[in-house]
Amino acid sequence: MLNNENIKLNGNAIRLSNFSQGAKEGINRFRILDAKPDTLVIKNGEIKDVIVMQIQLTHAQDPRHQETLQAYRVFVDFAYRSPFHQMILSATAALNKQELSGVSELIGLEGTVTFSYNQPDAERTFPRLTQWNFFMPKAAAAAELSQYADDLADDDSDWRY
Repeated sequence: MLNNENIKLNGNAIRLSNFSQGAKEGINRFRILDAKPDTLVIKNGEIKDVIVMQIQLTHAQDPRHQETLQAYRVFVDFAYRSPFHQMILSATAALNKQELSGVSELIGLEGTVTFSYNQPDAERTFPRLTQWNFFMPKAAAAAELSQYADDLADDDSDWRY
């Protein structure tokens, strides 16, 4: 039974509208607000390198569903096609680079990602982000478009008739 002294309800009814509209599973837009390297002791006592990120999610089709993941962890795994590899591959493609000088280069990047939940056992549930698709930063895209326009203007061919 609910103790009405400790819970402030609208007319003692619990409505779905009282709950915040958190992130919704499926394709979400994301923005990385912070990223830092860290370590994590896993269940068997082994220490693993991770990247801890603060990520803002907004559902692609229903922007009312927003949530900020405060400490989303990606395990650093250099295996081909690992979640870490897939994320870094997409980020470097968006930045038009072959390497990142550090995880701080991820801060401010935006894109789309598939959001779901992973439940390894009955006691734990974790958010899971897959299929990272980073967008080229707007400043970089504007610079490339400007360079392309300059190259076209300098072209002496007769194709512009």
